[in-house]
Amino acid sequence: LIDEMDPQQPTAVFLIGDSAGEGMHTLLSERRTWPGYFKNYVFIGVGVVDMNSYESDRTLTKMTNKMTKRLKYFVDYSHQLGVPAISYSAFGTDPVEKLEELAGIVQSQFSNPIFFSAKLVMQNEWWLTRLLHNDTPMSLQRRLLLKGMRLIILPIQLSLKQAK
Repeated sequence: LIDEMDPQQPTAVFLIGDSAGEGMHTLLSERRTWPGYFKNYVFIGVGVVDMNSYESDRTLTKMTNKMTKRLKYFVDYSHQLGVPAISYSAFGTDPVEKLEELAGIVQSQFSNPIFFSAKLVMQNEWWLTRLLHNDTPMSLQRRLLLKGMRLIILPIQLSLKQAK
């Protein structure tokens, strides 16, 4: 599939997390904002390995299969849209570090890729919800910027309605 891609053409790189909804929001937002501009799509995802993941090979295999399936969904969807696409994944204890490594691989293969990530924005958020919900894009944006790469963060507004 990489043979279909022209590394000199504009390439959008999407960070895909645990939520397919966030990834789809990011992809559709890119298509609405820059229609037809990007000629290649790359999807990158990182599985977070914790102590529970080390308990058995079965747990690690399940995590790997889940990530592979999620990334394949986006690659297949892109092909349906007529856009060549590939994916990369990694696993580790620090998702920002692993995403930075994958970004470096993508940058070495494509000229001037632009990275995209979603960021949850909650109507009634406070410092703890910001800390618990998705500080990864901001941390990664800083690291990539220092290496000359651009990460555009697209907000997703969530409204947490209180029960009456």
